[in-house]
Amino acid sequence: MNLEEEKKRELDRLMRDRLIFYRLIGESVDRPLQELYVHNEVVRLLMKIIEDISRLEKKIDEIRTILMSRK
Repeated sequence: MNLEEEKKRELDRLMRDRLIFYRLIGESVDRPLQELYVHNEVVRLLMKIIEDISRLEKKIDEIRTILMSRK
């Protein structure tokens, strides 16, 4: 798998997690009894998003290092 495909897959996964996040927020408005569950899911998804961003930053640093070494 090349770097572009891997990057696209990471971004697709991140967007899928965001859609889940927004859907849960929308459902919580309709179902107040599920607020605690939604809160826990939101926290879990936010943690995943933060982890994804951290991984993407590392990959960007790797790419930058590779590009700098080619100069």
